[in-house]
Amino acid sequence: MNLKNVVVLHKGKAFSFVDELEDEDIAYLAKNPNLDIFKLFFSKKCVLFEGISEELLIRSYIDSQVSLSEIELLSFHKGFEKIMNIWKKINEGSGNKLGIIRDYDDQPDAKKRHDKYNDDKEICVRTTEYYTLEPEIVNTGDNFNILKEKYGEVFGWSNMTAEQLTEAWKNAKASDMFTICKDLASGGLEGFQMPKHIQDVLDFLSQEQEEVL
Repeated sequence: MNLKNVVVLHKGKAFSFVDELEDEDIAYLAKNPNLDIFKLFFSKKCVLFEGISEELLIRSYIDSQVSLSEIELLSFHKGFEKIMNIWKKINEGSGNKLGIIRDYDDQPDAKKRHDKYNDDKEICVRTTEYYTLEPEIVNTGDNFNILKEKYGEVFGWSNMTAEQLTEAWKNAKASDMFTICKDLASGGLEGFQMPKHIQDVLDFLSQEQEEVL
């Protein structure tokens, strides 16, 4: 489907993608499956995130929580501001909610621009305190001790500090994350806490609409 031909109708108003977005934004959205675009703009509860690690972690947690089953997850690596602009127009007064989970990446100005959209009524934007996801997980609650005890021998983390474990995990990326997330989904990581920036978004999406009006 050519996104330049898409016109969205909402409450008597029409929004054309070709008018609302620049060519480069349309080209970026076009790289994603068409069904993802529909999920993004028309699902009741949707979370956008940046990478495979976030996807594995959030999907695993949602799988372990029946109350979160209606949340849609979509990976977008940039363009959150453009997406939020058109999302707000399409979803004005709909009661739908959008969550944005992003990495800090040592970009304070980008964080400020994204935070302007954060009203905790329709849109909830949260950013890691650390550079990326892994240190955020390790430094949340008792996660460091839980991870070291569970996977110390498996991943070689037994004698590592929190900083060393974080670096080893970052270098391993998806392989170690996949193992951890399988255990999380099956309830095998008792006491594990989701990083605050992710938990905030999930809590926001879990609230009933009348509670946030």
